[in-house]
Amino acid sequence: MDFLYPYAIIAGYSHFILKGTPIMSLSDAERARWAEIDSLVADHKTSLKAASTHEDLKEFATEHGLMNKKDFGKYKVSLRKIGVDYESLREKTFKSRDNQRVQQLADLPEAVPTVRLWTAAVEKDTKASFAIVDAENTAVWYGDFFPNDYTRVPGDIVSAEQSVIEKAIWIAHKAITARGGDVGRVIITTNYPDFDSDDFAAASVKNGVAVEIVADPDDTRALDMAQAPGYQRWQDTNLADLVEDMES
Repeated sequence: MDFLYPYAIIAGYSHFILKGTPIMSLSDAERARWAEIDSLVADHKTSLKAASTHEDLKEFATEHGLMNKKDFGKYKVSLRKIGVDYESLREKTFKSRDNQRVQQLADLPEAVPTVRLWTAAVEKDTKASFAIVDAENTAVWYGDFFPNDYTRVPGDIVSAEQSVIEKAIWIAHKAITARGGDVGRVIITTNYPDFDSDDFAAASVKNGVAVEIVADPDDTRALDMAQAPGYQRWQDTNLADLVEDMES
């Protein structure tokens, strides 16, 4: 089936095009609405270009009746015509907030729920596995990577190591929550030398956990487990027991 390209929306043309042939014009009402929104945005160009967050742009849209499915897309296109990229500003807003949250988590006092975990990944022709173990060398979660793992790229050890650390951050969050905490700290020891805490800022913010990464190539407890046959489900681990007593 031939594909219908909505050039009217993307580039301001007045036709939809099927293999280069105009087949349907915008209605007079649609053209009038596009022009109305273009004019509105142009009239407020100075204030819109001064917006510091995407929420400022959303507030403008709300005030002028543009926060609906039909108009908001037109509004974003009109913004681009005056040099304002809504999606880019939205991304910057969230990134700024994430950075602030990471700093808040980094400034947590010492006496917060803390979890210590060791991680490792194996990425070979015949085996792709991971392991998370605790301070007593007990498996918390280990086994083969699932084919649809969000982070790991098959054959790439860096992404595999990143994936298991992200899993450990999530496990720490689950453990702290199981003990009734809202925020806490996780200290993760990995064999992989090229990661630091900044690499996991997004996971830190998402899980409400301050992340400290320790690289120790000589500590192979997690690697030994990752190479072992079998598996351990995280659901079979008493996660609350992973949280250190704050008095200790």
